[in-house]
Amino acid sequence: MRALVASLSAAVLVLTSACSSDDGRAHPYGVQSAAMGQQQAVLGWNMGLSNLRFDGDYVLFDVDASPTKADGPHAKPEDLRFGLYGALAHPLEANAIGGCRDVTDLGIQPAAAYPVGVAQTNQNDTGLALKTTSVDAFRADGAQLDPTALGDPNAFNGKGYMLLGLEISGLAARYRDDSAQRGGPMMVLAAPTVPAPGLSHACDIYGASQLVLPDASLDAVAVRASLCTQGDMNPALLYASVSLVGTHAALWTTGD
Repeated sequence: MRALVASLSAAVLVLTSACSSDDGRAHPYGVQSAAMGQQQAVLGWNMGLSNLRFDGDYVLFDVDASPTKADGPHAKPEDLRFGLYGALAHPLEANAIGGCRDVTDLGIQPAAAYPVGVAQTNQNDTGLALKTTSVDAFRADGAQLDPTALGDPNAFNGKGYMLLGLEISGLAARYRDDSAQRGGPMMVLAAPTVPAPGLSHACDIYGASQLVLPDASLDAVAVRASLCTQGDMNPALLYASVSLVGTHAALWTTGD
């Protein structure tokens, strides 16, 4: 899930005309609509706008958004625009990314495509639920990126790596049956990556894959994994992916 929190100058998806609802139509000109504070699905995102406020020459609001489907198509954050419409002499629009670049005297957190984790998967699809527990991003020299990098368009140049903490869970009986039908257990893959030795010794240790093979005597799957994406910073940190794939695996045991 990526949570987008934005304060954009002169930008909000709301009809400001006092007469916009006089005819009783809920979808003016075919545009889907919702009240401030409510969410609606648009362009592959579940998106909600709230806390509309004015500060000097700026209109500010908060945006909260997550993909409608974890693996479904959705518009890129940098392609989103917001605007003021309705009974205005001149409609106003601004980009979601970079819309606050001219605001210098406000404490704001601009919208960015930097991931704060993946949306939790539906265990009905694979027999497993997967969610992110931590995200830590670094430059190739080991310098960690802090939240201030999200507003810097040049922060993601060069090479870098990202450590993802993942929690994988599910019902053991369901996962056992699904694995038997597939012919093997699932594997979690993070991408992009580079062959060892990579950009960080931590990436060599954690790797970019994890076989989900829990203790068969347990009633539940409860696996914690740490995976690394690395390479050019844009794909490795801004557009990294986590996939669940079926495998054919061999197991050697010790003892009785």
